[in-house]
Amino acid sequence: MSVYYYIAQLNPESAYDVCQRNGFTEIFSQEELADTLQVIAAGGESGLKQVLSAHPDKEVIVEMFQKKEEPKQNFANASGDSSSSKTTKLVSQTNAFILVGAIIVSLAIISAKQG
Repeated sequence: MSVYYYIAQLNPESAYDVCQRNGFTEIFSQEELADTLQVIAAGGESGLKQVLSAHPDKEVIVEMFQKKEEPKQNFANASGDSSSSKTTKLVSQTNAFILVGAIIVSLAIISAKQG
């Protein structure tokens, strides 16, 4: 069963409204209704959207494919500020101090052994 026949069979009033809005009024059977919906949908994105808006299960389909939003985690740093840029800058600065300190200690050890 095509989606157009499904719409025509389960939601004929909305399907006929879509057809009327597009200038098709001489429809006498479900087969003609389904064929007309297919013609409207083939006419472009606007027509397809109109046809699918008459789909009897559109809420279920939209719900299934709608992106679920994950809850946003908001962690605060020691100052209570949740700004991640400040935290990143502080971590980078601390890492730089540790690296410089390690280099100074290494140079001190090397010069002590040479002397």
